Amino acid sequence: MCSHYNYTPDYVIYMPIRLFWLLSDTIQRLNAENDLRSVRVAVCGQSPELYGDVDKELRQTMGDIYVFDEEAMYNPNKDDKGIAELKAMMAGF
Repeated sequence: MCSHYNYTPDYVIYMPIRLFWLLSDTIQRLNAENDLRSVRVAVCGQSPELYGDVDKELRQTMGDIYVFDEEAMYNPNKDDKGIAELKAMMAGF
Protein backbone atom coordinates (compact mmCIF):
# COMPACT_ATOMS: atom_id res chain seq x y z
CA MET A 1 0.00 0.00 0.00
CA CYS A 2 2.81 2.40 0.83
CA SER A 3 4.48 2.01 -2.55
CA HIS A 4 1.26 2.10 -4.58
CA TYR A 5 -0.24 5.23 -3.02
CA ASN A 6 3.06 6.77 -1.84
CA TYR A 7 1.83 6.79 1.74
CA THR A 8 4.23 6.75 4.64
CA PRO A 9 4.10 3.73 6.95
CA ASP A 10 2.92 5.99 9.78
CA TYR A 11 0.01 7.21 7.69
CA VAL A 12 -1.03 3.64 6.86
CA ILE A 13 -0.76 2.47 10.47
CA TYR A 14 -3.07 5.21 11.74
CA MET A 15 -5.66 5.21 8.96
CA PRO A 16 -9.10 3.75 9.77
CA ILE A 17 -9.26 0.02 9.07
CA ARG A 18 -12.20 0.34 6.69
CA LEU A 19 -10.28 2.87 4.61
CA PHE A 20 -7.25 0.57 4.62
CA TRP A 21 -9.25 -2.34 3.19
CA LEU A 22 -11.03 -0.10 0.68
CA LEU A 23 -7.69 1.15 -0.64
CA SER A 24 -6.24 -2.35 -0.57
CA ASP A 25 -9.08 -3.73 -2.70
CA THR A 26 -8.75 -0.81 -5.08
CA ILE A 27 -5.12 -1.70 -5.75
CA GLN A 28 -6.21 -5.08 -7.13
CA ARG A 29 -8.78 -3.42 -9.39
CA LEU A 30 -6.27 -0.87 -10.68
CA ASN A 31 -3.72 -3.60 -11.33
CA ALA A 32 -6.34 -5.61 -13.23
CA GLU A 33 -7.08 -2.58 -15.39
CA ASN A 34 -3.37 -2.10 -16.18
CA ASP A 35 -2.99 -5.83 -16.90
CA LEU A 36 -5.98 -5.70 -19.23
CA ARG A 37 -4.34 -2.93 -21.23
CA SER A 38 -1.10 -4.92 -21.45
CA VAL A 39 -2.94 -8.04 -22.58
CA ARG A 40 -4.75 -6.15 -25.31
CA VAL A 41 -1.43 -5.11 -26.78
CA ALA A 42 0.41 -8.41 -26.24
CA VAL A 43 -2.37 -10.69 -27.51
CA CYS A 44 -3.46 -8.54 -30.40
CA GLY A 45 -2.04 -10.92 -33.00
CA GLN A 46 -2.68 -14.09 -31.00
CA SER A 47 -5.67 -16.39 -30.72
CA PRO A 48 -9.05 -14.64 -30.16
CA GLU A 49 -10.07 -17.40 -27.72
CA LEU A 50 -7.09 -16.75 -25.47
CA TYR A 51 -7.76 -13.03 -25.53
CA GLY A 52 -11.43 -13.59 -24.67
CA ASP A 53 -10.64 -15.75 -21.64
CA VAL A 54 -8.04 -13.38 -20.19
CA ASP A 55 -10.17 -10.33 -20.97
CA LYS A 56 -13.17 -11.85 -19.18
CA GLU A 57 -11.10 -12.77 -16.10
CA LEU A 58 -9.49 -9.33 -15.81
CA ARG A 59 -12.81 -7.53 -16.31
CA GLN A 60 -14.31 -9.64 -13.53
CA THR A 61 -11.40 -8.75 -11.23
CA MET A 62 -11.66 -5.07 -12.14
CA GLY A 63 -15.39 -5.03 -11.37
CA ASP A 64 -17.84 -2.22 -11.94
CA ILE A 65 -16.29 1.00 -10.81
CA TYR A 66 -19.32 3.20 -11.45
CA VAL A 67 -22.89 2.11 -12.01
CA PHE A 68 -25.13 4.96 -13.11
CA ASP A 69 -28.87 5.24 -12.92
CA GLU A 70 -29.48 7.22 -16.12
CA GLU A 71 -32.85 8.53 -14.95
CA ALA A 72 -31.48 9.69 -11.61
CA MET A 73 -28.57 11.52 -13.28
CA TYR A 74 -30.92 13.97 -14.96
CA ASN A 75 -33.40 14.35 -12.11
CA PRO A 76 -33.23 17.96 -10.89
CA ASN A 77 -34.72 17.08 -7.47
CA LYS A 78 -32.43 16.86 -4.47
CA ASP A 79 -31.81 13.26 -3.35
CA ASP A 80 -31.93 13.54 0.45
CA LYS A 81 -31.92 9.76 0.92
CA GLY A 82 -28.82 9.35 -1.27
CA ILE A 83 -27.01 12.15 0.53
CA ALA A 84 -27.83 10.58 3.89
CA GLU A 85 -26.50 7.21 2.67
CA LEU A 86 -23.25 8.83 1.51
CA LYS A 87 -22.82 10.57 4.84
CA ALA A 88 -23.44 7.27 6.68
CA MET A 89 -20.84 5.52 4.50
CA MET A 90 -18.25 8.22 5.19
CA ALA A 91 -18.95 8.23 8.94
CA GLY A 92 -16.79 5.09 9.30
CA PHE A 93 -13.76 6.75 7.74
